[in-house]
Amino acid sequence: MNVFKALASIVGTNLKNFRQSVSMAAIELNKAYSGSSFGMVWAFVKPVLFVLVYWFGITIGIKGGNDGNVPYIYKLIASILPWFFISEAWLKCGTSIRRNKHLVTKTVFPIPTIPVFEEMHHFLVHSILVAVATVIFAVSGYITVNFVQIIYGMICLFVLIWAISLICSALVVISRDFEHLIKSLTQVLFWLSPILWDIEKVKNYTIIYYIVRLNPVAYIVEVYNAAFLGNLSTGYAWFFNDISGTICFWAEIIVISLIGSYLFKRIEPDFADIL
Repeated sequence: MNVFKALASIVGTNLKNFRQSVSMAAIELNKAYSGSSFGMVWAFVKPVLFVLVYWFGITIGIKGGNDGNVPYIYKLIASILPWFFISEAWLKCGTSIRRNKHLVTKTVFPIPTIPVFEEMHHFLVHSILVAVATVIFAVSGYITVNFVQIIYGMICLFVLIWAISLICSALVVISRDFEHLIKSLTQVLFWLSPILWDIEKVKNYTIIYYIVRLNPVAYIVEVYNAAFLGNLSTGYAWFFNDISGTICFWAEIIVISLIGSYLFKRIEPDFADIL
């Protein structure tokens, strides 16, 4: 019962302080690009270079990737778009309390909102990237009615990082070793997710296939593919076609949220002393 009370307490705190979190996210966004002549342009440089390098390496370098009726570059953009958010937000949210220790030790501040406003900052950048990608896919003729499920995919993405950040932000306060662990796990998760490769290619390897299917990132990648590519995607055209995957994803979210909330509330009273 304590785990449910902890989750309700954290959710309640964040809802109560939602406007404050939005304001803090705006401040963080401004700080991130202050002093730069090009400002938020840099938020797009890394994703563009990332996509071009992998596209060149896979399609030109090793002559792979172009299976099916959709050019690999479009599959790559649709799949890697949520990963840009995950790779940035997971580390930043996981280390948010330690990096904002002045809010914990020197002021009376709703601590559970710290990972949230940090995530909001990155989510705004992600939303802009989604908008840019939407224009590219629309001009190319790939946007169909299936695109409406991008809203669902973005909700899944936000909730996943929020749930994970509850655990990571609390553990990083205890030891910075967990910060290095996050960086390592990020690399592992990237290659275990069907971003550069098609999940159908491992379907004959039953154990590996189900391990990948249990990966919540893989589910989100499939939703983004379905949204941007519709019936042309190699997976499901609609997220609700994958009933088992949807149930599994939200079951994992609930478990992670409950564990994270309980751990966060147990350690929270000691944050100020540790920091």
